[in-house]
This record gives sequence, C-alpha cells and structure tokens, in this order.
Amino acid sequence: MNSALEFVSQNIGVIGGWTAVFTVFCGITAWVANFVANRSMEKHKSTLNSDLETHKSSLSQKTEALKSELNQSAERLKLDLKKQEIIFNKEIDCFSAFAKLRRSVFPKANYPDYDSYDASVDINDNLFKIEQLIEDFEISHGVALREDARIMLESCKQICSNYKFERFDNPERTLSKQAEEGAFELMRKLTEVESAMHRSIKTWDAPK
Repeated sequence: MNSALEFVSQNIGVIGGWTAVFTVFCGITAWVANFVANRSMEKHKSTLNSDLETHKSSLSQKTEALKSELNQSAERLKLDLKKQEIIFNKEIDCFSAFAKLRRSVFPKANYPDYDSYDASVDINDNLFKIEQLIEDFEISHGVALREDARIMLESCKQICSNYKFERFDNPERTLSKQAEEGAFELMRKLTEVESAMHRSIKTWDAPK
C-alpha cells in the first residue's frame, strides 16, 4: 500500500508536467491553426477583392465601349437622316421645277377654232426650245432624278430630235401625221415624268 502511494506520489509531478506541456502544445497548435486560417482568409479576401476590381474595371471598360458605340450609331443615324432630308428636299425642288417646265411647254388655245392639229404645230415649233429646257433641267436637277424619270426624259429628247426639223424640211410648212403623233407623244411622256416624280415623293424612300 505504501509502495503504491509512493509511486503515485513520485509520478504525479511528471503527469502534471506532461499535462502542462500538452496544454501548452494544444494552445500553440490552436494559435498556429488560427493564424494560418486568418492568413488564408486574408489572402482569399485579397484575391476576391482583386478579382472584383478586375471585374469592375472590365465592366467599366465594356460599358464605356458600349456607350461610345451607341453614340457613334446615334451620330450615324442623325447623319443618315440629315442626308435623307437633303435628298427629299432636292426631289421636291426637282418636281416643282419640272411641273413648271411641263406647264410652260403645253400648248394653249390662242383662238376659238384652235384644234388638235394647231396644238401639234405649236408643239413642233417649240421642239428646239423644249429639248433645250429638258437638257438644262437635267443639268440643274440631275442629282435628284430617279432612274425611271431619267429614262423617260431621254425618250422625250429623242422625240424632239426626230421631229424638230419637220416644218423646216416641208415647203408647205405642214406636219406629217407621224410628226403630229410625235408631238402628242411628247406631251404624254412629259406628263408621265411629272406623275412618276409625284408618286416618288408621295411614297418616298431614300434612293439605294
């Protein structure tokens, strides 16, 4: 019994020492683990912050690029609309000038017995003038002429060219049936040109 007590008495100090050592070890281990965890967390937070800043910077750049693109698109649209407005106004001026031209060359009854033959003679006598008026019109308004109107005007000039010497070549100063029909064909085509221009304005679309 005494031997057992002596053994316990002798080793209790050792046990206490090891207990203290173990406690200290556990404390150090906990501190180290906490330190490492904190460092790891700080590093992770730093990485996340860096990634966030990078993302924000990238997003900001993309936003600015998109704003710049939208502004450029808006400017292009404004420019296109301005160009279309200019073209439309030129086509209106073109139509107005041609309507005035057409009315100026149409024959007008100058006496009570004025008939269709008289009208064709008046038209034929003015073919030189009409041809020149069309050429001057094309020079002044050619940029606003649509292709269909341009083709019809060329046809009108061809009629003028074909019959403008008709009465000069005829000693009796009369018109052939063909020249008479040509005069009215010219008036019909001039009317068609004016109608085509008017339709183009009413259903206006920018030229391609």
